[in-house]
Parts: sequence; C-alpha cells; structure tokens
Amino acid sequence: MRPGRRVRGGPYGDPRGGAPGTAHLQRAARRLQDDSVGRGGRGCLKGLISVPALLAACADRGVTARDAAELVALAAEGQPDAADVVRIAALVAGRVLAALAAQVDPECIVVYGEPAALDDLVLTPIREQLAALSLPSAPRTIEVRGSTLGAEAAALGGVALLLHTTGQDLAELLDRPVPGAPDSGTAR
Repeated sequence: MRPGRRVRGGPYGDPRGGAPGTAHLQRAARRLQDDSVGRGGRGCLKGLISVPALLAACADRGVTARDAAELVALAAEGQPDAADVVRIAALVAGRVLAALAAQVDPECIVVYGEPAALDDLVLTPIREQLAALSLPSAPRTIEVRGSTLGAEAAALGGVALLLHTTGQDLAELLDRPVPGAPDSGTAR
C-alpha cells in the first residue's frame, strides 16, 4: 500500500465496502473458531480472543483470573493452562494479522495492553504466524513489537498527529505562557 492511498472496497472486495480481499478474514475467523479458545458468535474474532473469552477459556480449564492483568500475571508466572490460553489466542491473532497484512502491507504491527509484555507467549506466536503465512514473494519481514506507551497511547497518538499536522513542536508549546495562569514565565 502506498503512503496516503486509501484502500476501498468494490466489486472485487468485501461486498459491504471493505478493503479488496478482506472478505476472507471473516471466513478465516470462522475456520479458526473450531480449534481456538472461541466464545461468541460464529466467526467473531472478538469472541475468539477478547478478554471475556480468554477468562472463560481459563475457567473451563479450572483457572480463575478476574481480569486481563491477572491472566497475564498467571501466564507470565508459567501457569500452564493460562499460558496455553494466551498462546492460542496469540496464534489466532497472528493468523488474522497475516491475512490482513497480505492486504495492507504494513511495515510494523504494534500490540498494546497487558499482553504486549508477554513477548514469548504473545509476540513470538504472532511473528511466527506472520512469517509462516506471508506470501513467499514478500520483500521484507513485518516488525511486531509491544507498545511501550501504555493506556495513554491513543491520546499520545492524537497529540502527535495534531503537532505533526500543525507543524508545531512540543518544546515550543511547553515554553508558551498559559492564558489565565499565574505569571511563571513558562507553561510548565
């Protein structure tokens, strides 16, 4: 995909107007449901790898985790069932990301949230699926990494986009006086 080029649907793409060739993602998710930790509607990726689905899969195996942080902690500590549930979800995500990458050709995929800290259990299976399922003629390897920005990632991305589009730099904005604030000489 060339920078700035919008991918549109059409007669050869998703009949609902998605990107060309992405209609198969729903079919791929349906096929994955039978051999994954699936919950939810048939073909629903959220039902396969969402936190509630993963917690339910753990409960089915007799492992109690109240939330994503606890599930990640159990998996990181080496609890075999929790680690297996997380690994299977990462394989499912990797398969779907490989199918999507064939359509949009990203340079990098960033995984965020608690699972991003589990390199061996989450990022490695995603990398393996991307490598195994990429087209043989793919000119490069797609970088997969965990986000280091945490919960503020979306807000920071919005600020970065605003600064980029206005041509301003953060240091310049921080050195401006704040209207209505006590005169301190800077906005800091």
